[in-house]
Amino acid sequence: MKSLKYLFFLPILILLLGCPSVDDGNSSIYIKNNSENDILFVQTGDRYTECTEDSIPNKNTGRVIEANKTVYDNLVLTHCTTYLYLLSMDTVNKYSWDDIRKNYRYMKKYIINNKSDLKKIDYTITYP
Repeated sequence: MKSLKYLFFLPILILLLGCPSVDDGNSSIYIKNNSENDILFVQTGDRYTECTEDSIPNKNTGRVIEANKTVYDNLVLTHCTTYLYLLSMDTVNKYSWDDIRKNYRYMKKYIINNKSDLKKIDYTITYP
């Protein structure tokens, strides 16, 4: 009878151990480019860049979003504040990355501190 109890509770225990108990910071976001021009989506404070003060990353780690397209991206929220930038591809092609950083040549910026900030914008960034 004892072994029957163990056989009953063992699968339940295995299932419970597989459930995550802590939010890992992963989240999804949609970026809608409703303009007639390609744009660049750049984020800081993710797992690939250092925590920075309010600044565009040292190198271009962005993702091109074609005109009139919507893309889905994975956002990793860490202990850093995450900054999301939208830049014109014309700007990216015209200026050096260093000049873009120093002169804040972005079109739009979003500040994300946690998932509730994402919820406020319905997990979607729309340009324009």
